[in-house]
Amino acid sequence: MGKWGFMNQKEMVEALAFFGLEEIDSKVYMGLLQTGPVSVGTLSAKLDIDRGKTYRALTRLRNMGVVTTTFSNPTLCSAISPTEAMNTILERKQDEITTMKNLSQKIVQDISIIARNNEVQELSSFVIIQGRSNIYSRISKLLQKASGVIYIVAPAEDLMRMYHTSIPERIHLLKEDGAQIRILTEVAKENELSFIDRLNPSEIRLGKLPSKSRMIVEENKQLIMSGALSASMDLNDEGDSVMHTNSAEMVSNMFSLCTLVEQIKASPSHDHSESQKSEGCMMGYKSIYCESLKQKDQTASLATDVQKRHVDLVNDLVDPICVISNASEILSKRLCKFVDDETRSYFEMISRAAAKTKTLVDELRNERILAE
Repeated sequence: MGKWGFMNQKEMVEALAFFGLEEIDSKVYMGLLQTGPVSVGTLSAKLDIDRGKTYRALTRLRNMGVVTTTFSNPTLCSAISPTEAMNTILERKQDEITTMKNLSQKIVQDISIIARNNEVQELSSFVIIQGRSNIYSRISKLLQKASGVIYIVAPAEDLMRMYHTSIPERIHLLKEDGAQIRILTEVAKENELSFIDRLNPSEIRLGKLPSKSRMIVEENKQLIMSGALSASMDLNDEGDSVMHTNSAEMVSNMFSLCTLVEQIKASPSHDHSESQKSEGCMMGYKSIYCESLKQKDQTASLATDVQKRHVDLVNDLVDPICVISNASEILSKRLCKFVDDETRSYFEMISRAAAKTKTLVDELRNERILAE
């Protein structure tokens, strides 16, 4: 935001992307608002945009109903008011959603008729999703059908982007159905934490993340995992990609890892005194709870049992992680010549994720040794 709380031009372009305007469309539309009725040539020169690109942007804007043109020679272009433009786009989107809902019912009915009636054993699947808007849609779909315990592990900027999607609503409905949504993240500023708190999860825990990547895992069911994320707040970033799988072994390992990290961050060796807490969220690890899940006092015997369980979980994770890493390396070497670039990048993503997980497990083992 600008000095007085207004969006700057870059933020306006990112905001208009939600309404279907490409970057060049946004620049042309805002340029027309500033210049008033003008010819294509004059507009192209003022905005320093190629004439052909300007024509194509004006055509898209005219089809969206936010720009008008005259039949004069030369043709003059005008932008309709922002209020009317946003209402026009919203009405069009609402009509599209209504049409899609009506069609979806018919499609489901027809597909059900030709679908196989016999039950088949569910096989492990691996899907690569490209594009940030598609990824958040997939996460929302996962949460819509989820139950039990769900971990969301992501950097602060990714959680802040999620706030502008349907994900907060999914979290709210999940909590009403008795599910638990636990967020593990790392924040640098207090205002980031207050923003993340608007997602209203069951629990938030803070600590050092091994990398700026995201992971959403539902107990015993499915896993969404990505590589490193860019800090851009653009919800239409096409450079973002994730892997979505229902592999029982991968889901179990990642869920166990999240559980272990959560328990270690809550263990007595990571607790802070009141004076330490006042120094801010960057002083080591600190746990933040929503009101409904405040930490209760633990007896000494329970603390001992928890510590022993930590050690067992860390040791149990070593072999499965090595299996995943070695299997990925072998498959990559044997199949590299026969697969496309997308599948090859998937193998590389698994290898990187396994390496990061190994590093995290080693850190957890060292932390436990130091704590003892």
